[in-house]
Amino acid sequence: MSNIIRAFINIANNPIVELVDYYSGKNRINNAGKALEIYIQDAFAGTINESNELKRLEKLEQIYSYQGNQNNPPDLMLKNSIQIAQL
Repeated sequence: MSNIIRAFINIANNPIVELVDYYSGKNRINNAGKALEIYIQDAFAGTINESNELKRLEKLEQIYSYQGNQNNPPDLMLKNSIQIAQL
């Protein structure tokens, strides 16, 4: 289970200033807004530095009950916890 405190701790321990460069290198995004969204998603899941994409996706499945889609908010829902709206 995750929460806002763990997400802040993960961000503090893994500061990534150039989000677009960091996430574009993994061929997952095309713009800065999406990079920030993925960074927040990884912050809650504790997967900011996970290089194995399969392990990352497994962890996301454990943490989130809903990972959103382009047309339906919220962007994320933690299992048995909060919704994370678009930033």
